[in-house]
Amino acid sequence: MDRAHVMLYVLALASGLVGGTGDILLNHWAKVSHKPIYLLGGYACWILALVLFTVMLKKGMLADCVILFLLANCAVALVVGPVMFDDHMSTQKWAGVALAVFALVLMHTG
Repeated sequence: MDRAHVMLYVLALASGLVGGTGDILLNHWAKVSHKPIYLLGGYACWILALVLFTVMLKKGMLADCVILFLLANCAVALVVGPVMFDDHMSTQKWAGVALAVFALVLMHTG
């Protein structure tokens, strides 16, 4: 794997994690604490994720950038949701997530 692809993956991971952190903060604001710091923090994370995503767009194709971002962002939500917010994931939902991730991987590698 060449350096350009590695950089694209690093940017995708970073933007997905930052965007996922924004999702977590906004979810916390909406469901747990209506303190403005969570709302502002969520927005700030989303803006930073958008900046990282635009850097990704300079280095890769649109479809690849979107897919990689979504994979990283989805991973954050799937790990944090059940742990921090007691989100229940039924077997059917996990199967749907697995199929969606598999589809994204197929699209990226194809």
